[in-house]
Amino acid sequence: AGAAPGTKWAEVVAQLGLAGLMRELANNTMLESHADGTITLTLDDTHAKLFSKQREEDLRLALEKYYGPPLRLKVNLGRPAVETPAKEKSRLQDERQQAAVQAIVEDPNVRALQEKFGARVNPASIRPKI
Repeated sequence: AGAAPGTKWAEVVAQLGLAGLMRELANNTMLESHADGTITLTLDDTHAKLFSKQREEDLRLALEKYYGPPLRLKVNLGRPAVETPAKEKSRLQDERQQAAVQAIVEDPNVRALQEKFGARVNPASIRPKI
């Protein structure tokens, strides 16, 4: 059950079914390479505290179930060159929040209330639809 070429690392991580600190560890990595039975990940060094040899082995086993055995795993600390799944999720949440605020600010009904009654919008109260 290997991942289709082009499958995003975030999608792979989501399908591993990890929980807790294991999920956090995987979400803060970037896939560097997957070749010759070895997966090389870069763990964002700001999350180095998540790393342990036991978690590395548990992640290797989860990846082996996903990709098929045998599989070697190397985890390097560093600054991932591309977005980790955790950073992608944060960016997407920020973008949805900004879009929600923009939609409220530009809403003609909200503008009418502001002009007619001096109403104010509390940006902290705006939440995007899920």
